[in-house]
Amino acid sequence: MNNVKRANKSEIEKIFVELCHVEKENRDKGIDILYDYITKNRKCLNEHKITYICKGLFYYYWLCYSMEEQKKCSLKICRLIHKFNSKNNKKKKNVFLFVQCFLQVMSNKYDNLDIHRLNKYLFLFRVFQAEILMFFHINAWNNLYLKKYNKIFLQYFDDTSELYYNYIDTFIKEFLGNEYFLKSKKQEQRNYNTKQFLLLIDPFFKIICMTDQKYVMDLINKKVFLLIKKMKHIKKKLLKKKIMKYIHKCKVKYGLKILKNFYDVINSSSSKKNKKEKGKDNKGKEKEKKVPIFLENFQTAFHTTDESNTMTTPSQLKENGNIKNIDEQKEIHLLNHTNVLNNDNKLLKNEDMLTNNDKVNFSNDVQLNNECVKDDEIQNKK
Repeated sequence: MNNVKRANKSEIEKIFVELCHVEKENRDKGIDILYDYITKNRKCLNEHKITYICKGLFYYYWLCYSMEEQKKCSLKICRLIHKFNSKNNKKKKNVFLFVQCFLQVMSNKYDNLDIHRLNKYLFLFRVFQAEILMFFHINAWNNLYLKKYNKIFLQYFDDTSELYYNYIDTFIKEFLGNEYFLKSKKQEQRNYNTKQFLLLIDPFFKIICMTDQKYVMDLINKKVFLLIKKMKHIKKKLLKKKIMKYIHKCKVKYGLKILKNFYDVINSSSSKKNKKEKGKDNKGKEKEKKVPIFLENFQTAFHTTDESNTMTTPSQLKENGNIKNIDEQKEIHLLNHTNVLNNDNKLLKNEDMLTNNDKVNFSNDVQLNNECVKDDEIQNKK
């Protein structure tokens, strides 16, 4: 047993030496050996061994100078998450051990970095962030895995470290970037619900309620909360419930103020959305009316329901022969004039009820009507 342990230890030491080698060829060889070692020894890995591996990876990345080399090496380091992942192990023990050791080593080593290497490691941390999110996507955003990750993250979170400041700054960007990447590759689209998403961002609510650094709280408000507001697929009712939960818990005054403002923003946006939906429904109902409102009112005012139902259209009148020719219409016009004259004569007979002025007016009207009839007759003869 002792010989086996020594053999394994020496193998890890060899890998460590290759990862930290000055020559690029040796470093590339070392990372390939590490991939093989992890796949073969998943069962015997522990916290001590994985921590040793993470230290080797830190120096492996230290020696990358060009941007292209940094991009390639950061992907090789961060994709080890998927190598530690074993399908048989549902608890994903090695994955979360690697996450824990990686955060621990990066947190300890980052403070001792020189100015020229700070941005390099911030980029590595961002790639690590993206691969963690991809791991969650592959495992359907399992609640157990999300809780484990949140616990580890909060354990090593340092509100004075630029590393975690950068993490907050880029988290939602990487989350949305992963979604866009998956859509572009025509893979599965969103496979998480609102509850799972709220569990993922739970650490930010906890940080708001425990830190005394205002710039950290402002960053969470700007880079996390305000971006969540724009995510239309997140159910606002559940989000408001989450915010209210931490409003009751939060004892930091400035953090409480941010949470209350966030709640008001979400509440106002949801109320505006409801008003817009009601407006759309009303517009839809108005569009359904084919007849203009004024015409519809006109018909109902001058016709009963039975009459309006029995009204015939112009096409039906033509078919039934009810529409007359032009000559027939003129004859009808003359008959109407004669009927008017007869009615006027009847009125003139009631002389007792009329004054002299009224008689004169009636006689003038009769003369005018007779002249109109004569003119129409002359035109018809022509």
